[in-house]
Amino acid sequence: MADTIRETIIVALQAKLGEIRTANGYNSECGQRVERAAFYFRANELPAISIFPMPETATQEYGANVCTMPVQVRALFEHGASSPSEVGEQVLGDLIECAAGLERLLTFQSGGIEPQAGDILTGSIGGATAVVLGLTLTDGSWLAGDAEGTIRVRGQDGTFQAENLLIDGETAAAILGDSIEYPAKWTATGSAKDNIWYRGGGIEDYPQADDHATLVVVNFEVVYRTKATTPYERPA
Repeated sequence: MADTIRETIIVALQAKLGEIRTANGYNSECGQRVERAAFYFRANELPAISIFPMPETATQEYGANVCTMPVQVRALFEHGASSPSEVGEQVLGDLIECAAGLERLLTFQSGGIEPQAGDILTGSIGGATAVVLGLTLTDGSWLAGDAEGTIRVRGQDGTFQAENLLIDGETAAAILGDSIEYPAKWTATGSAKDNIWYRGGGIEDYPQADDHATLVVVNFEVVYRTKATTPYERPA
């Protein structure tokens, strides 16, 4: 049976939080393990994230249910010799930016080298850089050298222009101009029609001297719509 719209959003958010890796320009490796409704992790499983979808509320609007789903995200990590407060603030920032921040989108053509997540793109003329998060192929093929599509990036430094995109000095593709803003919520929820909001968070309990792990808790709120008659379809 098909998944409900709620389930597709939870799955999309789980996949999105998996992007929190230092290779993608984030501060932490919390995305290496993302589970659902897991309260406990072994030391060798850290860092890790657990997602807790909570009971939602709904109102009716023009033949549709407008659903508001609270989601709690818990990130547990070993702080080692570092300050739990400092590392916790970095993890908090990673979670907020990943789920509810802004990414950017580059439209490319003449693609011959397929960028991989974590690759650093460099503009051949202006020298702007950005880290690859993912890509969508809309036409052509990498093998034929005529691939066309879009690349999701983060951590952009500088302004791209009409130029080639380089990976390790090799031409990957051509672009006609700078990237555009692309809200992270579109990939975090699996739909451009959904909204995800940050509602608060931080370190739940500061660790004692003999504690080795720190827990950061973040609360989000997802607003989405379904048909009034079924939770499996979106309204037209």
